[in-house]
Amino acid sequence: MSAPKTSDAIARCLLQSDSLRAVAVLDTHLVQDICDRHQARGLLAVGLARTSTSALLLASLTKNEESVTLRIATDGRIGGITADANSNGNVRAYPRKIDATLPAAPTATRVSLSPYMGQNGLVSVVRDLGMKENFSGQTEMPGREIDTDVQHYLCTSEQIDSVLVCDAELDASGKVVRSGGLLLQAMPDSAHKDLLERLRTELHTSAFLEALASASEVGDLVRHVLGEIAGDLRVLETRPVQFKCPCSRERAESTLKLLGESDLQALLADPGTADVMCEFCQTRYVFDSNDLAALCAQFRTERPS
Repeated sequence: MSAPKTSDAIARCLLQSDSLRAVAVLDTHLVQDICDRHQARGLLAVGLARTSTSALLLASLTKNEESVTLRIATDGRIGGITADANSNGNVRAYPRKIDATLPAAPTATRVSLSPYMGQNGLVSVVRDLGMKENFSGQTEMPGREIDTDVQHYLCTSEQIDSVLVCDAELDASGKVVRSGGLLLQAMPDSAHKDLLERLRTELHTSAFLEALASASEVGDLVRHVLGEIAGDLRVLETRPVQFKCPCSRERAESTLKLLGESDLQALLADPGTADVMCEFCQTRYVFDSNDLAALCAQFRTERPS
């Protein structure tokens, strides 16, 4: 089994006389990158794929440099996943914990994450729209499958009639070989409410993985899912999607400064170094004794005389 020979991309589409909006994502390679950074396989890889792809789909509803943070919080063995995405197609994600004892997942069938998500969970969405205050909302996780729960969030918290499905196919070793997602939304006064209700049941099965395997490019995914309904599909925009983390040594230094002068002095005394690890990309920033001494000196120069 091998990954489809396609480029990672997101497409925004309209169909049926502009009464139905569709956003499709093929993101196999960026999900593979995320999973490799966190050494995630099997069920956790599926969880990272569904969360990362869901975040990309949510970010498709924003514009310019606006961004979305999607947090999945549970009390189960898949303890929680956070993903950041923006409308430019950049995404990053990390799991709250790695449980190496999680069982392997089936390869070409829809896997249920629910048994490993615990009894309680929340979907939290923060939209940074570039304004003074961010928009945020959260809902419970009735399905505990991540994509169905983000769909529930859209329908209840943001009150948008939606179908959202995201999934990943694995190989025998538990590595992701395909990943993608689809968001369908009926426009106001649309006649497609019955269609969306049917697809909410039909798509959260292995049928979506079959459509994903058949898609040679991102627009194909919409056509495979909707069939004849997609006859007047108009692809408005296609752009690449990729893993991207904006972390830097300067940001890591700012994080260290949040400790305060006394804690930095303690680090300088013992052990004389400090490491800051980015949770998203796993980049490690090392600060030696000279770096710590310079940070401590900044507090003295910034202190009012």
